[in-house]
Amino acid sequence: EVGDFPPHLQYTFGFDQTGIVHPQEKVGMTSGGDPEFAGVLTSGTWTKKTKKRFFSNPADEYLQKFNRCGSGWSLFADNMAYQFSKKRWVDKTGNSFLDMISKNGYDTCELHFEWNQDLTSAKITNYFESTPTPMGKSFMSLSIELAPYWRWKFGFEISKKEEKEAKLMDGKCCPSDSCRGKATLGEDGPCETISMACGEILDDDVNQCPFFVRKNKIAGIKKIANYYYVYPLGDKYGNPTPYFKHFIEAYVDNNVKHIFHVVKRNSDIDIPIGNEEM
Repeated sequence: EVGDFPPHLQYTFGFDQTGIVHPQEKVGMTSGGDPEFAGVLTSGTWTKKTKKRFFSNPADEYLQKFNRCGSGWSLFADNMAYQFSKKRWVDKTGNSFLDMISKNGYDTCELHFEWNQDLTSAKITNYFESTPTPMGKSFMSLSIELAPYWRWKFGFEISKKEEKEAKLMDGKCCPSDSCRGKATLGEDGPCETISMACGEILDDDVNQCPFFVRKNKIAGIKKIANYYYVYPLGDKYGNPTPYFKHFIEAYVDNNVKHIFHVVKRNSDIDIPIGNEEM
């Protein structure tokens, strides 16, 4: 079993599949994506396996399985279609989305994340089985990766080029007088979480500071990937991060004012605008 989760996973995350938090042509799922609005990445069941490798020591990997039809995630409100741009929309929401992905019961509700040893990147499988195009799994791969800046901020190794860029980004992605530099997040104290350590993020800097990057890649085409950004909204103590404000305001401004909690199957819940816990 995975045991205690590392600090970088102990957040509620916002999934900007439509790419509207800071609109750019290339960011966001082409069709708008699924209606997942926010959730945690530590739910479900976890199992560990040790992978043998040639010319290096064995490495632990983790398989996470969670039931999207019974998770604590939040979706866009029930039975509402959202048009964010000419290319991006979401038409399956709330119960209608759950009805679609549960067509084969638990087998298609379940999503699998195959995480690496330090839980900073994962291959996502068992996704296309729940869609109208199950053959997508034969030519497209899905993944999620911790962005280089946040790898550096939580103490993971990155390339020298990435580290140089991370140092330049530190004042933008986590403005702070006392929590600047590498490996300053995640330990007990005033810099434990993003909510505690980081000051206000400027509007123009948000799109430069994604926490995770979620990619869909077509096999054999290295340079083309459909991707979106994932932002940390709240820490494990229920405190909002500086990214909470930007994420929520972007969706409220696009007329998304209610969310659907999967466990409660309730779509009549106002999006929290203030410092309420997600």
